[in-house]
Amino acid sequence: MKVILSESQINRTQKMIISSVNQIGVIKTMKKFNLNLTGINKILKDVDLEVFDLDVDKISDIIILLIRYKLTEVNFMFDNVEIVFGSDRNYYVTIEINVFTDKEMISYYGYATPFLEGDEMLPIEISDKYVHNNKTEDVKNYNIDFKSYIDTPMNFKTFQDLTTWVKETYPQIIYEETKNLTKNM
Repeated sequence: MKVILSESQINRTQKMIISSVNQIGVIKTMKKFNLNLTGINKILKDVDLEVFDLDVDKISDIIILLIRYKLTEVNFMFDNVEIVFGSDRNYYVTIEINVFTDKEMISYYGYATPFLEGDEMLPIEISDKYVHNNKTEDVKNYNIDFKSYIDTPMNFKTFQDLTTWVKETYPQIIYEETKNLTKNM
């Protein structure tokens, strides 16, 4: 069912949701008003994020929800590297990085949750490496310890800026770090 709202109704709804986000956070507001991220994004897409009392933890929550519910692209391909974002039950962003060569596919698994623990950075931690031989179909598993911390300033003015960052900048950062990962492993 499509609901048509007047401009004054939209403004009142935006103010009510902004107030709720500032008081109880994004997730509780979504539950309170029975909104999904698509709905809240439509209502607030052009609203300046400065009206929110958003800290890095709330921004991190929004990014995780965008990925968890696939409200943004989660699979990216750069040259011979595939990056797949997901989330675990603890609301961390998981990553799978697949590097394709003629002889093998090398898969790396780990975490890359932006703004984790209130810091304006992107920690990337990779702990597992699988090498899939294309001819014999053998798979070898290696435990590895790759860690990288990328400064990631929060320069988002609108929800649209945030979703654009998740779709464009975030995967590009992971791809660039993949070069360091494959060089060192």
